[in-house]
Amino acid sequence: MVDFGIGSTRSISQSELSAECWLVQMSGLDRCLKCEFADTDECGGKDIRKTGKNEKGFKVPLGKSLREIEIEHAIDFLVDRKFEVIHSSWSEKYVAIKGNFRRDLKDADDLIEFVQALDRVQSKDFKKYASWKDCWGGGFE
Repeated sequence: MVDFGIGSTRSISQSELSAECWLVQMSGLDRCLKCEFADTDECGGKDIRKTGKNEKGFKVPLGKSLREIEIEHAIDFLVDRKFEVIHSSWSEKYVAIKGNFRRDLKDADDLIEFVQALDRVQSKDFKKYASWKDCWGGGFE
């Protein structure tokens, strides 16, 4: 994990990094706006600034934000529990479906909140309830 001191943390595979400017590879092209070496001979990211990719061909910023990782884990959690997850990237909405149960999720925060609620209920407890609705007292319709 790399902390840039600006509230942004990313998980980056070392194998994706090239010898070029690490700051721009880790935090993206916007980092160049604050860089004292931009547009100078000392700039180590000239080619990245032209192409948006490092010399290994990876798009910058490299890796994934913690938020992206959190969303991936939430979807994996649902899929592991036999849910079908549908994601609309243009509207950022999600739908989780399992049998007759359908949960419309308005955004990634709603997705993560739903998964956290699922995680709190032990799998053995599912057998007690006649339906998914009963399991959450109707709160997750």
